[in-house]
Amino acid sequence: PVFEKNTIYNKWITGIGGTTTAINEGYTVIISPNVAGIKSKEKIENVIAVYGGIDGSMIASQISQIKGRGLRPVIISTPDSFWKVYDILGEQIFHDYKCIIDEIHCFQEAASYRDMLPEFLDNYFVRFERKAIITATLMPLSHPCFAKWQTVRIVPEYEYRQPLNIYYSMNQLYASVTDFITSLPEKENKIVFFNSLTLSKCLDRAGLQFST
Repeated sequence: PVFEKNTIYNKWITGIGGTTTAINEGYTVIISPNVAGIKSKEKIENVIAVYGGIDGSMIASQISQIKGRGLRPVIISTPDSFWKVYDILGEQIFHDYKCIIDEIHCFQEAASYRDMLPEFLDNYFVRFERKAIITATLMPLSHPCFAKWQTVRIVPEYEYRQPLNIYYSMNQLYASVTDFITSLPEKENKIVFFNSLTLSKCLDRAGLQFST
């Protein structure tokens, strides 16, 4: 129900409401790895979304409006845009707000070519009085600020595993994918993700529509 400070939450599976819990608590800074995820939350009435193109005056105005409606503001920001929030709220943010890094494994995977998270950790994160991280794919954390943190594993009390069918292509990828798509029940909605437009020709062969 609440986030304890200096805690790593290994939520094990996605979609169990970690971010929603933080939003409901209010007075929280959520550091998110991608702009698309931030934009998906910006219509929530107590959320201020901060990314490229959002300036300080917009942030200040939104915070004022949210507080004026009697709500507890939540700021969801990329790590490299957080300085704009700090410019508005100053040192008080480290006392009034808790900070949660969401999906920290995404930052770890991008660490070789994006140094934004280490900079945020060194300059801002360590100064928050209350802070935690959430991930569904926990990997070792090398930053010294996590050395004495506790780890809480959230274990589902329901059956979350789903049956998985594995198909082998035998180097005939077009035929294999087409056969798989056409084998699915006709009345069942299908969403298929491809990593290339060339591969999407499989949908043509299966007589299905697709968009890019």
